[in-house]
Amino acid sequence: TAQVTALQSEVDTLKTAGNPMTNADLDTLWLMLCAIVVFFMQTGFTMLECGSCRAKNVVNIVFKNSMDACCAALSWWAIGWALAYGGDTVSGGRNVFIGSGEFFLVS
Repeated sequence: TAQVTALQSEVDTLKTAGNPMTNADLDTLWLMLCAIVVFFMQTGFTMLECGSCRAKNVVNIVFKNSMDACCAALSWWAIGWALAYGGDTVSGGRNVFIGSGEFFLVS
């Protein structure tokens, strides 16, 4: 029980000292980690597809999948952010269902 009380006091001091990580920081970190996983998944699909075809077609497959990732990133920049996190331009507030502002990340 002495270890538990020592651990509890350490947790209490960390709570009072202030945590530099806020919920917005954690949300951003989670979003970035998920994006990294998605892009690694894209490379895994590329390797799977390259292993399923003849060697002469590998360059075409890599180019196609690279362009797919680039188009997806540009589409997210253009409209995905606005639909997921954009503000509501109609009522001036935040819309909880779908965003209608900040397309191309322009406020």
